[in-house]
Amino acid sequence: MNVDGDHGQDDYGLPPVDIEIPDDARELDADVQAYHRELRAQRRMRIARHIWAPFTRDGLVMPLLAGCMALTLLAGTLLTIFTGSDGMALVPSQPHATAGPAHHVSPGAAQPAGAPQTHPTFRAVATGQPGGPLPDTLVTVGGKPTELRALSPAVLALIPPGCLCGSRLRALAGRASAIGAPVYVVGLDGVRVARLTKRLGLPGWRAVEDIGRGLADYYHPAGLTAVIVRGDGTVTAVLPAVTARGAIEKAMRSITVTPAAPRR
Repeated sequence: MNVDGDHGQDDYGLPPVDIEIPDDARELDADVQAYHRELRAQRRMRIARHIWAPFTRDGLVMPLLAGCMALTLLAGTLLTIFTGSDGMALVPSQPHATAGPAHHVSPGAAQPAGAPQTHPTFRAVATGQPGGPLPDTLVTVGGKPTELRALSPAVLALIPPGCLCGSRLRALAGRASAIGAPVYVVGLDGVRVARLTKRLGLPGWRAVEDIGRGLADYYHPAGLTAVIVRGDGTVTAVLPAVTARGAIEKAMRSITVTPAAPRR
């Protein structure tokens, strides 16, 4: 600065600069603090950009998360489709027959060309019906309470009230004795069968009374009915007494034990 107060020119041709130098350095504290605040703000911005960079359009985290969510949804859908259980026993039923001549096809043989493909359907097995378990009820055998399923294997001859079936019962007992099938005479709805069993020549413990009404409620027989039961408690057949003799004997043979062949 010149003596007269005008700004002078330096030796390098730079424009004039108005610089004020304070007498006390403490007057610059506010500027110093503002400078440090700006440095801290810039540092926070760099850290934030470093953290959020994977979530930007150039990162790989978001596509990876989207792929994991898609796989989770797909797995849940497949589990819902292929894992279903209703707690019922299912057995394959025979396919519906179509009109035309019947042809026997072995299980391993291929179907002829042009033949419709048959797939087994499934049905629920009801208690007391063929393929299902014997009803879980109490009866009296020779006057003693016993579980019905403890009588297996057996031919249960059900006698409803008012059944005039002495001759048919005698024929049924004779067929069972001929092939070694144990037969029990079961009285339903209070029918006493002890004398009837004695007249048939059967021991007293073959007289059974349905005290729990388990058999009466399941079958409601209108006349003499034979229930064939295997040793595991599974019902093989439920046949009225008027069934053909060959059909009854075939059903009873399914519960008898075939004797072993003699050794030579």
